[in-house]
Parts: sequence; structure tokens; C-alpha cells
Amino acid sequence: MPSRKTGLATFTDKQASSARSQEAAEDLRTKAKGEIVHLTLRLSREQWERVHQLGLAEGMSLNRLAIHALSKLFQEKGLPGL
Repeated sequence: MPSRKTGLATFTDKQASSARSQEAAEDLRTKAKGEIVHLTLRLSREQWERVHQLGLAEGMSLNRLAIHALSKLFQEKGLPGL
């Protein structure tokens, strides 16, 4: 019967430790698990005002503008848009 490491000895077994830490990370993860992933975009006040005005003029939310711009960037690189 193989000996089973217990206590601090389990931390010296890198393979078991790696598997445990990956499982723990998956169990603790609460963000980006669903179908929609939320994203934070940091803009200066001046940048935000410009984007806000563009959104008002185009009748789009900042989120929609960002998706549209990223999609266009993908397409310019020969990739499918979003």
C-alpha cells in the first residue's frame, strides 16, 4: 500500500500541490464565469467626455462603441469581428 503524505509533507510534493492550488483557484473564482464578462475601462476625464459626446451623437452606449471599435480593429487585421 503506497504511503500517503500528510501534514507539511504534502507541500513538498509539487505535482499534488500544483493540482490542489489549481482546484482551489477554480473554486474561489467568482468573476468571468458566466456568459457575459464585465470589464473596467479607465479613461481620463477629458477622454471620457469625448467618448460620452460621441456616444450621445451616435446614439450608442460606451459599451456599444467599444465593441464596435474592437470589432473594426479585428476586421482590419483580417480576423472575424465581434
